[in-house]
Amino acid sequence: MNIASSSHWESINTERKFEKGPSRGLKAWWSMPASRDIFYRIADRFLTIDPTKRVLEVGCAPARRLIEFSSRYRYIPYGVEYTKAGVEATRLQFKRHSVPLKNCFFSDVFAPKFQQGQKNQFDVVVSYGFIEHFTDVKKVIDAHLNLLKPSGHLVIMIPNLNGIYTPLLRWLAPDLLAIHNLTIMTAASFRR
Repeated sequence: MNIASSSHWESINTERKFEKGPSRGLKAWWSMPASRDIFYRIADRFLTIDPTKRVLEVGCAPARRLIEFSSRYRYIPYGVEYTKAGVEATRLQFKRHSVPLKNCFFSDVFAPKFQQGQKNQFDVVVSYGFIEHFTDVKKVIDAHLNLLKPSGHLVIMIPNLNGIYTPLLRWLAPDLLAIHNLTIMTAASFRR
């Protein structure tokens, strides 16, 4: 079901531990004011400032977006990561921002123990660029939904690597293209 290997993420998260700015892969997208502005214009319609609420990011390393989200809405941040390097990168960010280190779960989000222990615990469950690394997207979304409180909000973002991006990536970064499920990167598939 997982298209990207744990060794891929271990390698990426090892690099991230030592970065102070935005991660390389997100630098072009997340640091662009227009992308963030669009994201928050939509999120602001549904979310309010509330320091009693809890937000969980699935696949959170290195947790910069989680910290930013938490700061904007004052939610208590939690993250789940399944690689050792990802947990270390996340806990480094948590330490920098005075977030309790116990708020970073070292677990596979699909692990039955994690799913049972955290069922209905979060007001918001968010993932940025996570679900497109799986073939069975319904199972991935169900795992997100299981963690939400009944009145919670699910926020899922994925890139769109279709159109001109497919041939460009096939030429420039075929390994990167290979770890993405392109079939879900259409509006119709995403709505389903």
